[in-house]
Amino acid sequence: MKFLVLLSLFIPFVAHAEPPWNIDDPGTTPKDTVTFYGVYYGEKFKSESTLKSFPFLSLTWGALSDLEFGAAIPLDHYNSSDGESMGIGDGTVASKCRIWGSSEGNALALATQLILPTGDKAKNLGAGETIFNIGPTFQFQQNGLKLVGQVLPSRTFNDATLSWLYGLVLTDQITDRFFLGGQVFSNSPQLFVGVGGGWQLTSTLAAQLQFTQEVNNQRAQDPQKIIYAGFSWDFKMSGANPH
Repeated sequence: MKFLVLLSLFIPFVAHAEPPWNIDDPGTTPKDTVTFYGVYYGEKFKSESTLKSFPFLSLTWGALSDLEFGAAIPLDHYNSSDGESMGIGDGTVASKCRIWGSSEGNALALATQLILPTGDKAKNLGAGETIFNIGPTFQFQQNGLKLVGQVLPSRTFNDATLSWLYGLVLTDQITDRFFLGGQVFSNSPQLFVGVGGGWQLTSTLAAQLQFTQEVNNQRAQDPQKIIYAGFSWDFKMSGANPH
């Protein structure tokens, strides 16, 4: 089902995208640090169906200063006029390697993602196929403003379908602990716009919120509204973990 493939691409686990956005940036998890993510993610379709996702497991690990690996396994709840179902959704493993620049400045990275058919397609909890994504992500930063862009070709293994996820994010670092921003992204032919923000609650704990609306393509089987709320917590594997 097309919308389940789209959901796998859209969920902003850091295994794929930088919360709260659906577009990834070139930043990587610091070396020897594991970042855990707690997420509420919901989609509403024109058909009045809803799909909600919660992370059973979602984390990234900084293997090197410019290299991270990530994994995510969601717990999904699907509700429609035909009934509802709940269970494990499609899992994701991913990597990101920054090939130029730094997380605090201008940068370029290569991101990869493998979506595995661990969800039950018959219960509308998974796409029922393996999907591989690979593409560049870049950022430019100046005076607290950050512009992020990504182009991510997505290929399914079952029928060799090729689709494209691409978009831009602009954020403004209002204070040292608070940012606001907006995003425009597409999984052709759908086009989405959204707003969001984040709060650095402590040196290791942050919270994020996002709301996104489809603007150009109102087919019943496609996502219409996306709501994301989550938090992230950094854990230093070696040495003291600051609070």
